[in-house]
Amino acid sequence: MNLKKHALHLVLTSLFFMVFSVSIVQAEITLCTPINQSQIPYTITTSGIYCLTSDLISSAASGNVITINANNVVLDLNDHRVSGFGAGSGTQAIGIYANQEADVIVRNGTVRGFYYGVRLDDTSGTTSSEYIIENIRASKNTYYGIYAVGSWSQVRYNSVIQTGGSTVSGTVNAYGIYVQGASARVRDNAVVKTIAQTGGTSYALYLDSAASDSIVENNQLSNPALASGTSYGVYVNSSNVLALDNKIFNMTNGLFFKDATGIYKNNFAVQDTTPFTGGLAAPVSENNYNNP
Repeated sequence: MNLKKHALHLVLTSLFFMVFSVSIVQAEITLCTPINQSQIPYTITTSGIYCLTSDLISSAASGNVITINANNVVLDLNDHRVSGFGAGSGTQAIGIYANQEADVIVRNGTVRGFYYGVRLDDTSGTTSSEYIIENIRASKNTYYGIYAVGSWSQVRYNSVIQTGGSTVSGTVNAYGIYVQGASARVRDNAVVKTIAQTGGTSYALYLDSAASDSIVENNQLSNPALASGTSYGVYVNSSNVLALDNKIFNMTNGLFFKDATGIYKNNFAVQDTTPFTGGLAAPVSENNYNNP
């Protein structure tokens, strides 16, 4: 009887994984405007859903592989890559770019080897809103992995790996994730190995000015070892920012608030030279760190 139950369990388990696997395959976006290698550089000019049907490989040292010039756009990479390695460390190219748009979503794929991996910007400082960047693997970008400027933006569920190394003149800093704009949500990201050039500063996660009333939650920010130079796990250059449940490893500065109005709770800063600076712990006893 036990053997029959065990066999039934194995069958049910196998069926579960078969169904689960099928659901992953079926998750590919097909009802969309397709983008493929032969079309790059590609510019989106009307609202809608767009998706990659192949990897996009570029060796251009400037310009954008995909430019979004419209509001209300979903760009789904469909688990494909947008790659700019061919231009080398001196590249100034951008993988995915938008400026002064609203309701733009970029998701589900890899962007690697660019000066900026994903750059959703607002050069006016007042227009952009509701950018969402999710499930992106930003790998080996030389200056910024993910860059989002706009009110109510969300940067979530991303992996940002090995940012830095640009040889462009004057570019010595490195930013894993950069966010600016009121009421942003930056959560559940993993940022690993953000390393600036000699004389520069490394920022795994940077919230710039005008990011008031934002929340930074449950991010894992680490370097494999404490590198030379100055590094920050979370750098907050804005008021009224809440930091919760972040884990920060091997930085010269773990969680840094430039403004005294920042509040932090339940963060772990491990093997950081200065675990916490500025802000207000709420309460101190609930902020845990180990700094041997």
